[in-house]
Amino acid sequence: MGSGAAERIVRGFRSLTGSDGSEFALWGSSSFLAIPVFFDNVFYLMAPLARSMRARVGKNYALYLVVVGAGAATTHVFVPRRRGHWR
Repeated sequence: MGSGAAERIVRGFRSLTGSDGSEFALWGSSSFLAIPVFFDNVFYLMAPLARSMRARVGKNYALYLVVVGAGAATTHVFVPRRRGHWR
């Protein structure tokens, strides 16, 4: 959070979706961020960004949290991770 990388990713997705597609920007960025880290890390990272998006855009904060959770959960379920191997 301190580096601002997640916020830059959200801004990049928001530039693709426009100001009306802020929930899609949060969904895409949480899906993208869930590739290298687990669901709970993405959720705790994106919750403050969803709060600031709500302050900027003015839509429902619960919608943004559900979208962040859906993006992280979808990636967590469908992207395989290497868990280590037996020797």
